[in-house]
Amino acid sequence: MSNTLDHRQTPVTAPRPQRRPKRPKGLIALVVLVVAFLAASLPPYVTLDPSTSIIPINAQIALHYPILLGHILFGTITLFTVCLQLWPRIRRNRPKIHRISGRTYVFAGMIPTCVLALVVVPMGELNLIGASGATVWASLGLFFTIRGYLAGRARDTREHRRWMIYSFATAMGLATGRVIAVGVPAIPGVPDSPDVFFPLGGFWLGWMVNLAIAYWWLNIKPARARAKAKASRVPA
Repeated sequence: MSNTLDHRQTPVTAPRPQRRPKRPKGLIALVVLVVAFLAASLPPYVTLDPSTSIIPINAQIALHYPILLGHILFGTITLFTVCLQLWPRIRRNRPKIHRISGRTYVFAGMIPTCVLALVVVPMGELNLIGASGATVWASLGLFFTIRGYLAGRARDTREHRRWMIYSFATAMGLATGRVIAVGVPAIPGVPDSPDVFFPLGGFWLGWMVNLAIAYWWLNIKPARARAKAKASRVPA
């Protein structure tokens, strides 16, 4: 009969419910850290008064304070553009914004920030621990950023991503270092030695911790995931 149901017809299935995109909790924490760091660091420099500077100013060198201000200005641009570069929806849905913010990060952010750091460190009055840490930080920041930019120009997406993640980790080193330098001595029982721990935490440990996390994210985590997937395919 013509009105008889044909069991050979494919049954209509209900559409799968769309999953809500996960909130980037790590990125939200990054933005909070950046805002908190800038809120604590920028006000002393808004008045353009050298006496309010967090970093000791060498009064015998007239250019010390202006160069330090330039370093802070470009550093602020660096931190803001790091957040834009790491925002997943911008990378996926707004590639033009991603490219513009990326160029801004490189040429109006990280490169001038690091160059001015290398210029201003010999002028200042940081002790050996702080001065050497700032110099290594700036040198690594330049290396990672330039390598990442050149890989992007060469359309090597994998290497571009790798080197820029290291660059971002280095850029966030000062913010992480401030948390370490201020937070760890506040723990009961931890000796507070400003001449040692503040430059060690602020100019060394911050970027070292960030680079260790970046290395784990790029190398160890994927290797463990591959090993777990391979083990799951092995028959019992």
